[in-house]
Amino acid sequence: MKSKMKALSVIHKGTTETERTLNNRNFDYGPLQRIKVHKDTHPKVMKKWIKAFNWHDELQYSGSPSKSRKLHRHEKLKNRIIFAIENHLLRGKKIARKNYIIVDKQLRKPPKLSLTPFIFIDFMKYTIKALFLFNIDFQGT
Repeated sequence: MKSKMKALSVIHKGTTETERTLNNRNFDYGPLQRIKVHKDTHPKVMKKWIKAFNWHDELQYSGSPSKSRKLHRHEKLKNRIIFAIENHLLRGKKIARKNYIIVDKQLRKPPKLSLTPFIFIDFMKYTIKALFLFNIDFQGT
C-alpha cells in the first residue's frame, strides 16, 4: 500500500514534495484540548496498537496551532460553527450532507418511461441548438 501511495504522490505532487513528506513522517494533529477524551472501550483489534502507542510525547495537548501547517477540518471557523450548532442546539443531530436519498418503499420501483413526441421534439431542439452553438457544418466544408 505504501508503494501505491508513493507512486500516486509522485504523480500528483512531484518527486521533491513526495520525498519531503515521506521523510517527515510525524503528523501534526494540532492542539487536542478541544477534542473529547474517549472513555468507552476499544475493539479487540485496537489493543495491540494501543499497547504500541509510544509517540504521545509528540502530541500537542494545549496551545495554539502551528502557523506553518494548514488548518485541519475541525479547526476551521465554518466547521467549528457547524459543530457547535450540531452539538448544542440540535443535541447531537448532524447537519451533514449525504450522498444518498432514502426512498420510500412505494417509490422503489423505477418509473415507466414512455417515448412521447414531446421528448423527441425536445431532443431535436437541443440538437439543433448544439449544432449552431458549435458551428457544425452539414456540408463538411
